[in-house]
Amino acid sequence: MSKTVRELSEELGVSKTTINKLLKDESRQQYVEKVGNKFVISDEGVESITAHFANSDSPKSKAKPKAQAKPTSKKEELLTKEEAQDTEVKDESEDLSKVTELEAELEQAKAELEKNKRSSR
Repeated sequence: MSKTVRELSEELGVSKTTINKLLKDESRQQYVEKVGNKFVISDEGVESITAHFANSDSPKSKAKPKAQAKPTSKKEELLTKEEAQDTEVKDESEDLSKVTELEAELEQAKAELEKNKRSSR
């Protein structure tokens, strides 16, 4: 079943950034499509990424957030929450950056298409 980057990252216990780094330009074109306002990874892409982590030497537990460790004080608890929020903001910022970049590429492609249409008339 197709999944979003977030769904797949939660399933595999890795960050969205890790998933996005695996999706190089070529595989992104092959496996990712925009559905509504979400980017969805095809079944084939999900299998490929899942296989990558199944074959990986590093255990999934390394990628889990630090927030799972029990804080010993209120200060440590607040710091842990802040770190988790910082990570989430960073991931969302990277996602937004990628979306902005893809939107720019789309506009450029539209402009080229329009130019080609005009020149073929």
